[in-house]
Amino acid sequence: MLSAYEKDAGLLAAVSASITQERYASLYVPKGGYLFSVAATTAELLEALEEDPPAPSREASVTPDEEDETRSSGTGFVVSDEGYVLTNAHVVEGCRDMFVNDAEARLITISTSFDLALLQADFPDGQAVASFAPATARLNQDVIAVGYPYAGLLGGVNVTRGAVSSMTGLGGDETTMQMTAPVQPGNSGGPVLSDHGEVLGVVVSKLDALTVADTFGDIPQNVNFAIRGEAARLFLSLNGVVPQIGAMDTLLSPVELAEKATAFTVFISCD
Repeated sequence: MLSAYEKDAGLLAAVSASITQERYASLYVPKGGYLFSVAATTAELLEALEEDPPAPSREASVTPDEEDETRSSGTGFVVSDEGYVLTNAHVVEGCRDMFVNDAEARLITISTSFDLALLQADFPDGQAVASFAPATARLNQDVIAVGYPYAGLLGGVNVTRGAVSSMTGLGGDETTMQMTAPVQPGNSGGPVLSDHGEVLGVVVSKLDALTVADTFGDIPQNVNFAIRGEAARLFLSLNGVVPQIGAMDTLLSPVELAEKATAFTVFISCD
């Protein structure tokens, strides 16, 4: 599926017209260019990861207690009054049984390309549903990340504040954005919200500080990533779930933001 804003209709037409089935043209990347430098940096980092694998930066799982070492956990949020819950694919990867707030959940679909998964669970009447921001996140926009980090160690939902620090992710990935709101293992799959309480993205990973320090000799500070809200909305639409769109009409105080967010943010665990 291809989509674009109205102002980019000409570009969309040019790109889509060049696409044909079962024919592939080689991509020429000139040395010394921007794309070449991005690819070289990414390759260097991946090579370092292969030589000395660190704890996975996208790891969402923690061990709640020593009696049940097979149970892992992460975060999700309710996106439909039919009980659909959005989270990361890596949160539920390899799981046999899944639970949302301790209620049994069903895996509807999963996308490794987006690193998103759609679950469904039974909620009581009146369950709050998240709304997506009608516009894309903007550079330096204030955001909050909501989730359940270090389940079994920290108690309950956790809220952190930050800003959008880059409109792209690692290696210029345009499906993700970079933010300074701190996240930890267990935050994966949680919502990233605007100051209107609307979803701008889905927490997905953090840059591994030790690996970067070993590779580049410097320790990164607050380099965290979220799947862009537009990608999450597309994933939902492709799977028959119509995301609710907010109106960006009411600014919420920090306390009001936390209260609104915790109403639709859920704890996900699986065996």
